[in-house]
Amino acid sequence: GDGDANDLIVHVWDSSSGVLRNLGVFPSFLPTYCSVSDEIAVFDLSEAEEGDLNGDSDTDDHFAHVFTAADGSIMRLASSGWTDVAGSLVVQERPESGIDLNGDGDGTDSVAFVYDAKSGAAHNTSLAGTPSVWGAYVAISVSEADQGESDLNEDGDGTDVVVHLYDVTSKVVDNTRVVGEAVSGGDGFVAVGTPTGVFANHALSV
Repeated sequence: GDGDANDLIVHVWDSSSGVLRNLGVFPSFLPTYCSVSDEIAVFDLSEAEEGDLNGDSDTDDHFAHVFTAADGSIMRLASSGWTDVAGSLVVQERPESGIDLNGDGDGTDSVAFVYDAKSGAAHNTSLAGTPSVWGAYVAISVSEADQGESDLNEDGDGTDVVVHLYDVTSKVVDNTRVVGEAVSGGDGFVAVGTPTGVFANHALSV
């Protein structure tokens, strides 16, 4: 409804009902910033195409939006982009933009947030790193340098990336003390790619 026929518009196909729904929005960064699960679809919108979305009197911003299939609602998240979706969950690596979100005294990091479209709740894990979600668990590859130069694996330095596990239900965080990047998970474990290329399995004990 913007008066032209030159846009790419997000549509959602429900394979169970055969219904194709036009969401009426023009996503930015196609196709990278369009992800779906069995409950939600997530896409990034640009104010340049959609107008001032956050009421700050400019059209320079981007925001991730979540479409929930159950009720047809579209919810704007607090920042642009995300790293993973599963079920009703969206995990974001949210820039601090001058606000200290992980308690390390600065406002220059990117902190992992978990948003549940079913409940509408957003939770700050207070960990600076890249999150990915498997079932009820979020694996976060936490940068020691961005987490206040903390020695998270107790090896005497603050320069590693250490995998943490966040339990979405209990909100409990487990520091695995394994250095590397979480690469896969499920059935009670997470697989971590280590700097030597060896995969380490860590039981989900949280």
